[in-house]
Amino acid sequence: MEAHLITKLENINERSEKQFYSIDELDWGTPIDPKLNWVPEEMNYIAYLPSYKKLTEPQRLRLNQLYAMSICEQFVWLENNLLAGILTDGFQNETLHPEFRKNMNTFYTEEEKHSEMFWRVLEKSEPTWYKDDRSFKIFKTNKIQNLFFDAITKYNKTFLVWIWLALFFEERTLDFSKKYQRAYQKDKSQLDFNFWQVHFYHMKDEIRHHQMDEIFLAAFYDKAPSWKRKICGNMFFKLMKAYLAPKRNAKRILDILEDEFPEIIKNNVSKDLRNELPLLEKNSEYQTVVFGKDAIGRTLELMAKYDEFNPIWDLFLKQKRSDFL
Repeated sequence: MEAHLITKLENINERSEKQFYSIDELDWGTPIDPKLNWVPEEMNYIAYLPSYKKLTEPQRLRLNQLYAMSICEQFVWLENNLLAGILTDGFQNETLHPEFRKNMNTFYTEEEKHSEMFWRVLEKSEPTWYKDDRSFKIFKTNKIQNLFFDAITKYNKTFLVWIWLALFFEERTLDFSKKYQRAYQKDKSQLDFNFWQVHFYHMKDEIRHHQMDEIFLAAFYDKAPSWKRKICGNMFFKLMKAYLAPKRNAKRILDILEDEFPEIIKNNVSKDLRNELPLLEKNSEYQTVVFGKDAIGRTLELMAKYDEFNPIWDLFLKQKRSDFL
């Protein structure tokens, strides 16, 4: 491994030790407030649909809370099912520089800590759902998606898209945390403390994790042959296209909302919202929040350096490759 990468690893490892925190340092005694938003409303993508305004205030509040829980579930899934598998099984038999191995062990330990943080806030939010059953109630993947991600984990030396997934999602995580921080500082009476807290602490480690992702990029992706990078470009394109107009997660949230507020079925509001989900793909305001420079600027800057990602730029309404070169 190149000397400059080893220096970066040493720096990250040193900061990991200085910035260490135990999960027990968080305040777990403050109860969840069911009268408050659990996620900043700008992050709630269903709020960008035309029929969202047809929902009553209690319905909007509950939708906000369901979306907040879905974010927590998604983070647990990403950290347990994708990153943890690659960090352990994917490099188990590899000969790595001691600083690299040390960093990956810390990375894995911190991801486990994050998962526990999010499970705890979920248990506080809906004890009857999660207390005795730590399974996903909102974030669902199908068999094809499971096979897809299993293949990435098992054949991570070939399917290098995991590096770009880590870059994208962990920068999105940082953006989530910043939005929580901004909203909580603006008006603490409008956002639940518990959700703000876990995202705030999550951010403390994710800054280093995102820096580690760039080391993965330099150590593995930049040295990969063109055919592997072309495969990565194709896979990442499909994932980004699906992410532009999220359907599965949104439909599950609407399923629960229908169970709790049957009237939205009778007045066709939930049907209208479902039909409008594809509109997100062409909603510039939503795209700016999810794919804008403030949200994933560093990932876009890195992506612009590689020709295999050219098709992805056509998905964006405002972002252009030339803006990041």
